Amino acid sequence: MRILDRYVLWGFVANYLICFCVLVGLYIVLDAFERWETLKEYQEAARRRAEGGAEVRVDERPLPVALAIYYFYNIPVIFVQVA
Repeated sequence: MRILDRYVLWGFVANYLICFCVLVGLYIVLDAFERWETLKEYQEAARRRAEGGAEVRVDERPLPVALAIYYFYNIPVIFVQVA
């Protein structure tokens, strides 16, 4: 590959990755605001469990970790929707 070809390819890949990250980030923020009530219920259940209240069936992971795992596995779906 010539130098010019690599320069053009790198410019394309870099811009594509930047746009992909921006679109996925925007989708995640909008989706999280849409599911705000569910997130508040999740936090309330975690608070009750931490206080030793009634038996609550909730995931043991902290909220940021649970959200990161959820959206990580949904990145292909998000990509299809924003592409």
